[in-house]
Amino acid sequence: MFLDAIYAVYLKKVRYVPPPGYDGVPKLMQRYRAIDPDRPQLQCPCPGSDHLQWESVKERVIKAGTVEKLVECLVGADGTMDSRHFNVFFATYRAFAEPTNVLDRLLRRYESLEKEVISSTSALVIQNSIRSILICWLDMYPEDFYDPDCDFAMLTNLLDFGQRSKLSDLRAKSRKLLERFKHIQEEGDQLAYAFGYDASEYSKNPQEK
Repeated sequence: MFLDAIYAVYLKKVRYVPPPGYDGVPKLMQRYRAIDPDRPQLQCPCPGSDHLQWESVKERVIKAGTVEKLVECLVGADGTMDSRHFNVFFATYRAFAEPTNVLDRLLRRYESLEKEVISSTSALVIQNSIRSILICWLDMYPEDFYDPDCDFAMLTNLLDFGQRSKLSDLRAKSRKLLERFKHIQEEGDQLAYAFGYDASEYSKNPQEK
């Protein structure tokens, strides 16, 4: 049987959630809250509250997997962006995947949820997380979108996607980066020389560096 992912399981310290109907803790505190283990723990000020303030829950973290599964896990089980996995994935994925492939998977997942957004809050949360992933990707790794040989197809794709999905912030960021890249393309030799770079020292294929 082929496994599409390998996970590690860790214990995460969270605020204790009282059982339903328990009146010893105000409703605002009846939820999980992740805590920083390096910060001192405060005593619960609520008289009559349960002595159990914290408990450990299992947290599953992906360690290896197919490209499809690794991209899928950029959004955590709760529907929010997994910042830890984001940092690891985008720092290493070029060794085994193409930027166009990753982008295509993210956009297809976003659009596959369009019909569910009206009736599902979780679908909207996932869409917002994918939007955050795309914006962070543009901010942190803009070089991934520099593909002049393909006439900047990735950024053009993002612009079209942003228009279809009415994501003005994503469109604005993509357009700004596209204009910057076109300027670099037009004035590339002069800009490279001014900053002391030699284009011959760099390879477009990250595996050849």
